[in-house]
Amino acid sequence: MPSAPGESAADDLSNVDVTVFELSNEELDRYPIGIITLARDGTILRYNRAESALSRLKPHEVIGRNFFRDVAPCTAVKGFQGRFEVFAAGTTSAAERFDCCFMFRWGRQDVTITLMRREQRREIHLVVVVRSLAAPVPVAVIESIATPDAEEAPRRGIETNVGIWADDLDGATSYRSEELHRILGAGAELETLPDPIVRYAHPSHVAALTSEMKHAHEQGRSYVLRTLIVAGDGSEKDVLVHGAFLDTPGGRGGRSIGSVVDLTQRRTLEDQLWESGHLDPLTQLPNRRLLMERLNAALAGRASGISVCFLDLDKFKNVNDSAGHAVGDQLLRIVAERILRTTRPGDIVSRINGDEFVVVLIDGAQPTAVEALLGRILDAVAEPYRIDGKQHIVAASAGIASFPLDGKTAEDLLSAADVAMYRAKAGGPGAFRRFAPAMNELAAKDRERAAELQFAIDRGEIVAYFQGIVDARTHVTRGAEALARWEHPRLGMLPPSEFISLAEESGAIISLGKCILRDACAWGRRWHDALGDAAPFVSVNVSPLQFRDRRFAATVREVLAETGLPARLLELEFTESLVMDRFEETMLVLADLKVLGIRLSIDDFGTGYSSLAYLKYFPIDTIKIDRAFVEGIGIDSVDESIVETIITLASKLKLLIIAEGVENLVQARRLRELDCQLLQGFYFSRPSRASDFNDRLLDLKPQ
Repeated sequence: MPSAPGESAADDLSNVDVTVFELSNEELDRYPIGIITLARDGTILRYNRAESALSRLKPHEVIGRNFFRDVAPCTAVKGFQGRFEVFAAGTTSAAERFDCCFMFRWGRQDVTITLMRREQRREIHLVVVVRSLAAPVPVAVIESIATPDAEEAPRRGIETNVGIWADDLDGATSYRSEELHRILGAGAELETLPDPIVRYAHPSHVAALTSEMKHAHEQGRSYVLRTLIVAGDGSEKDVLVHGAFLDTPGGRGGRSIGSVVDLTQRRTLEDQLWESGHLDPLTQLPNRRLLMERLNAALAGRASGISVCFLDLDKFKNVNDSAGHAVGDQLLRIVAERILRTTRPGDIVSRINGDEFVVVLIDGAQPTAVEALLGRILDAVAEPYRIDGKQHIVAASAGIASFPLDGKTAEDLLSAADVAMYRAKAGGPGAFRRFAPAMNELAAKDRERAAELQFAIDRGEIVAYFQGIVDARTHVTRGAEALARWEHPRLGMLPPSEFISLAEESGAIISLGKCILRDACAWGRRWHDALGDAAPFVSVNVSPLQFRDRRFAATVREVLAETGLPARLLELEFTESLVMDRFEETMLVLADLKVLGIRLSIDDFGTGYSSLAYLKYFPIDTIKIDRAFVEGIGIDSVDESIVETIITLASKLKLLIIAEGVENLVQARRLRELDCQLLQGFYFSRPSRASDFNDRLLDLKPQ
């Protein structure tokens, strides 16, 4: 039989046996150890008060729910679910005991588990006996250890992890274990120091500790509390203290005994686990999970006065593309600091994804007050950012949803604010909008457009138009850049500005990019068959999402094999900022592509950063001078000098040079004089349908 609930022997798991199945709910609740009864499938049948205290969940919240799915969903990380299922499927009646980790909604709990089984009405019921590894040492054990004639072997077994002290209240004798010396960082002075835990307690914890000890003494009970101490070396430690005041034979005034367990390492791990699950690692703001917890807590019991503001940075992608992700990350940290400085104590600021922030304004019942505060936040975000000597400008668009008008739950409010933000963004940067029910219809239309785009890709409505790349001296076509167009059945031909952003936001850019790559390679093969060595190479732009897709190189290989285009006639274009970001990862991707035998080109060269320092490391064949510099030829001497420098550099590195955006004769002549090899722009041809480009190309075929 198990010991009666409340007796010290009940603190030992070895005293729990299968007779626990016979306990009434009332008796189970008096048990000092956590006990859960589960059906074979994990459904919770009984859940006592001790387990409720451990999990911080009330029995009525969990009875009938699945333990692994609804209560401690991360428990399987350390194997409990797997061991439970094996045990449940077996036939043995022997108990099984092991240590593991439960991950409840509030955080991590290390526990010792005992599994027991009994068949009841043809159903297998299993009892899970749970004890926290941070449980205090029983008073009887402390007393036996702290007596002068205690046996050395059991004393060493306990003192390995637990600090023990004992004092006769009349000052006659005292005991201090070696582990207590280690935990407190104390020397010989500890042996004669009364109330050692009080003496080493953190100043902010002394009052609570002494009060609890005083009440325990007056009421004749033990005390257990978690407190903070300052060790002899000045370090702070999180400890679990368990003590009691005992009568001594002969009435000599009694004894004060106690134990100390060092939880510092456990607390550090708990803090790390909590932070990894609740804080954004970049800004240290609450993440979405913690935001929802705090927002739900704020909503509880309130009738109104809460506004949720959803902020999204405008054109933040341009910062990442032009300056790299390191600068983008630094900018996001500054944005977080500015928002925090502008909000009030009690408001909630969270970064939930990428460049998206949420601000929850508490006691924001007055719309004008909410809008005024949000306006100050947007103004703060819009101030210029100076990072690494360069200035960056971003703004933010925001949406507002108010409780309970726009939603009664945290999810509904966040969704409404998100919808309002997208409506604000459509009106231009730096604006904000309040949610209105009609906005849901507009959001639905956006989703429809994304679905329509994917359908268009599947139906072949996204096609490649081509713009020629010509020899600077002879004006003979040497290459053709493939440019995506949407041949919409109702709206006609749509340029990239109408759908590329949508494709990137929805993730459709991967399939769209593959579609253009296949189209370009198919036409390239046709021109190679017709023109042989005189066939132009085909150039295809690669988006950042495509480039970071782990299957990208395999996709290129498959398309080349499918179309039969010689690899040397395919050139892939990457923006300068893309190849400069994540140097080691970029090198691996470019190397995988280069092995295929294709050509690699840096597009928009001159607009990125650290270009000259890194260029020599990449397996690049071509650089394209950005049109922004070409536009200044004949007008701006600085632009012309930059172009000349880029051409000289590329020539020394034996790279092919293409100038894009050539729109007049002055630019074409000057670029030829500077020894630029290839030119591209409206001066020579505009992008045209593949069939039209094909006809012009073949008309020039030597007879």
